[in-house]
Amino acid sequence: MFNPNKRNNLITIVAVLALAALLIVGCGQADNGGILPSVERDALSAKAATSAENPRSISVNGSGSASAAPDMATIQLGVESRSPSASTAAQDNTAKMNNVIAKIKGLGIEDKDIQTVDYRIYIQEKYDVNGRPTGEREYVVTNQVRVKVRNLELVGTLLEQAITADVNSVGGITFGIEDTAALEKQAREKAIANAKERAQQLATGLGITVGAPLQVSEYTSGTPVARNTVAMEKVALDSAAPTIAGGELEITVNVSVSFGIE
Repeated sequence: MFNPNKRNNLITIVAVLALAALLIVGCGQADNGGILPSVERDALSAKAATSAENPRSISVNGSGSASAAPDMATIQLGVESRSPSASTAAQDNTAKMNNVIAKIKGLGIEDKDIQTVDYRIYIQEKYDVNGRPTGEREYVVTNQVRVKVRNLELVGTLLEQAITADVNSVGGITFGIEDTAALEKQAREKAIANAKERAQQLATGLGITVGAPLQVSEYTSGTPVARNTVAMEKVALDSAAPTIAGGELEITVNVSVSFGIE
């Protein structure tokens, strides 16, 4: 009598043997012909792509500086006026500042180099010696101008002229360099040379060879500026103009470079 269960078991055994034979053939093809299963081929392709996108590299920072004497200065001058009358204080302040500007222009300073940077009018209460308000008050008018001096030999004379005129405050002197392009170029060349030297030193110590640069970025410390604060009240000066020393200014350029490794 025919048994259907035995037939099913026989089909199952044949299917298992056929699958085993296919696996053996597949392995033989991989070993003999160098053909890898699709999963392994995909893994190797991904690994190769990752290696190409992220090549071996060495990263260093380089720094370079260059200095030069300043060729310009800016000076902030102020005039303050006080009066119980707002209009009187304003008129007095205007007359005094006009006198100051006239003296500045008399030294050869052009209009484009004189700029008003602050003008204020406010009320100030008066107090007695015990700190109690007296009920009196006065109007205070302040006017500040910033003057750019392109001839540094005029700085001392300008201060003398301004203070002996009507200026009663000097905010400070700032020295600078008008065009920093040439100075930045010198500093950049030094920074690049410094980065190459550092990369080569590291490569020699590690026993590797430096290749072409892969990535470069630069950042600068800013425009060279030297400040000399002179804040003062109006004082009587001798006939000689004050001596003002500009010194030397420095600019620094930093680079970050990634070099390939051969």
